[in-house]
Amino acid sequence: MQTLELAHLTPAIRSQRFGTSHTAVLFDEHPFQTAAQYWLDKRDGTRQPETAAMVRGTYLEPSILNWYNETQNKYQFEKCEVAYLNDYIVSVPDGLTERGTVLLSIKTTARRADEPEPYWIWQAQAEMMMTGAQLTVFAWLDGNMELKTAEIEADEALFFSITTQTREFIEALKRKEMPASYQRRADDVTRQYKETTPVPCEGGDVALELVEEYSLAKARAKQFKEDADYLRDKLFNIAQDHEAITCDGDLVAHLKQRAGSQRFDSKEFDLAYPGLRDQYITRSAPTRVLTIPKSIIQAAIERHDDSF
Repeated sequence: MQTLELAHLTPAIRSQRFGTSHTAVLFDEHPFQTAAQYWLDKRDGTRQPETAAMVRGTYLEPSILNWYNETQNKYQFEKCEVAYLNDYIVSVPDGLTERGTVLLSIKTTARRADEPEPYWIWQAQAEMMMTGAQLTVFAWLDGNMELKTAEIEADEALFFSITTQTREFIEALKRKEMPASYQRRADDVTRQYKETTPVPCEGGDVALELVEEYSLAKARAKQFKEDADYLRDKLFNIAQDHEAITCDGDLVAHLKQRAGSQRFDSKEFDLAYPGLRDQYITRSAPTRVLTIPKSIIQAAIERHDDSF
């Protein structure tokens, strides 16, 4: 284990290591990202776009640290000025006590949170593993604008799993081979295989069964939408020119008007300003579209006709 001043923590050093803030992805407990998505971000050098919540957290972090120090009498924390790293992991705790035996983990969330989120805890355990601290204090500001705190102790039983999983992640990154255990969504597969071949792959009976189940699910979704639209139309006919429907005086539905959507007339714009629109067009990453032969869809529906 070594420490490095934050001024010397370059993007190149970060890119070669697993960030402890993402530890929960390895255990399927991160609410915003999967292990496959983080692995692909690392492989492609993609940085997560800075969201409004991330900006809010950056500005509030120093204030929450001071708030904790001034209102809680148990510990006094300082901002962490170094990164802790080894060959596989890099960690920068939010704060720590003078002797480094207790860490501070600062969080902000727009939702109400009465206890630490599971993915916060995974990050804290990884940070304690890297720093040798025995305790983490959580200080978070939730949607109620209240400063809440909690403590967790280091769980050395988890350290082996974290070490094993992060090592597998980085070694796979070096080989450019995503671990087979990572659950990949359709977009992940598209990102992983940027070059495709028109030669079909043999999927066997498993693929055929999945195709039939997918076809049935799509057909049922279509039927459900048609049923929902039919019921919606009947409710509109009950409401007529009223903005709400009640039952025995209790509100059961709103039908309020809202402004119509705006439409940009690209043809007229191009006539008025030739070539200008092209200067501001950006292309998203390519996608792959799943299509099923109609004969297979129809055969699947006929075999399960009783479900429609």
